[in-house]
Amino acid sequence: MKNNRNILFGLLALLFVSVSCINNNEEYLFGDNPNVRFEKLKGNYVKTLIGAENGWIGYYAPNDKVGGFAILMKFDKEGNVQMASDYNKGANDNTTTYRIDKKLKIQLVFESHGILHQIYETAQNGVEGEYVFNILNVTDDAVELESATDFGYDGSGVTKLTLKKATADDWNFEEIYKTTPKLADTYKANGRYWRTMYVEGTTIKASFSYIEGYNSKAINRYSIIKKLNQKGGVTVENVPIAITKKGFKFLKPYMINGKEVTNFEYDEEKNYFVSKDGGQTTIVEHTEENPVVYYPAVAMGEDGKYSSQLYFHSRWFPSVKASSSFLFKLQYKKSKVDRFYIDFNTDADGQLAQKEEAIINLKLPAGRKKVYRSVFCTVERVKDKTIRFKIKGELKDYIPVSFRRVFAKKLMDILTNPKGFYVEETEHPTPFKTYKGYIYISVANPAIRFSTIRL
Repeated sequence: MKNNRNILFGLLALLFVSVSCINNNEEYLFGDNPNVRFEKLKGNYVKTLIGAENGWIGYYAPNDKVGGFAILMKFDKEGNVQMASDYNKGANDNTTTYRIDKKLKIQLVFESHGILHQIYETAQNGVEGEYVFNILNVTDDAVELESATDFGYDGSGVTKLTLKKATADDWNFEEIYKTTPKLADTYKANGRYWRTMYVEGTTIKASFSYIEGYNSKAINRYSIIKKLNQKGGVTVENVPIAITKKGFKFLKPYMINGKEVTNFEYDEEKNYFVSKDGGQTTIVEHTEENPVVYYPAVAMGEDGKYSSQLYFHSRWFPSVKASSSFLFKLQYKKSKVDRFYIDFNTDADGQLAQKEEAIINLKLPAGRKKVYRSVFCTVERVKDKTIRFKIKGELKDYIPVSFRRVFAKKLMDILTNPKGFYVEETEHPTPFKTYKGYIYISVANPAIRFSTIRL
């Protein structure tokens, strides 16, 4: 045992002497030193980046929930990169600078202000944007990148961006801008409010809607997909998409009927989007009936809970205006009502009601002033389907003629239609914060719908 120990110590001493004889001017045991290896890799990476005749194209989303934008990059050997994108309709396109650096990993850094920086600055980086990427893999046909600072703390995973060789035609976004309005839920809808996504020849279906928009707090380009789950509830998914010249694509393959579906093309004649991915036909089209009726029961005053909602058609709440239909906004304007609240489970004395009730508070013109008038209603529900408001008494009991009851009646006739409303949950980004809210869709006429903010 002792002899073995002496032999071990001897070998360690020999290894120490051998290593100590190596310096920066001599050859490493296992090839080039790290700095030399980095310079070789850097040279190869730059050669590949500038070697693409028409540059590179990738589809970038700053997180798993919002935004899918085509970004084009054309690199040169002087450290410049020309960038173009359909983000904000190209308003931030420019030539910026780049460098390949070595930290813990080899990184591609976009230095001066450009498209990626603009996305990064949204909501003080509230969307988890990035302009420093770790280089994962480089081939002649693809460059795989991942965020250098996004560690997926919220469970969404690290942001990745794959660049592929672009064509000259990719730099022209005009066809994409023509495709974009076709994704709007109201495009050639002919009064049909909903869209359904289904697999032809099966009973598998989900509801599909598209969210588009930009403001100081959010970058939106995603689909909302709702489907019934095995527990009898509804699963709601925000699925980022990118718009293509022929339709749209999911940034990550979406599983439906056990198959991965990615690319959809618009059929002008049939006015729907169709995918042949996975050997099946998957269609997204308008429908007269909601494929997944969803109504959030407890959150709106049920079980003795107080809840207040606001409809305010103003610049402070642009998404309320955007998600309310043209027909509703037209009738609302005729009503002369400035805004209205719906307070759930509040009785005439402002206390919690024993059974579900609501007050519809209308802000009406009175000479040069505007005054609130309250209309007390009972609330009726069809579970997981609809909600109805019924005035306790008559409108004249609450609004005198001097308060332009004839105009307010136009709005109250909508709010108290005996067929009631379907209700969907939504969110409203504002310059202050993002509010939860609800979209009310008239059962009698789905073209009449309005959105509220939960206060």
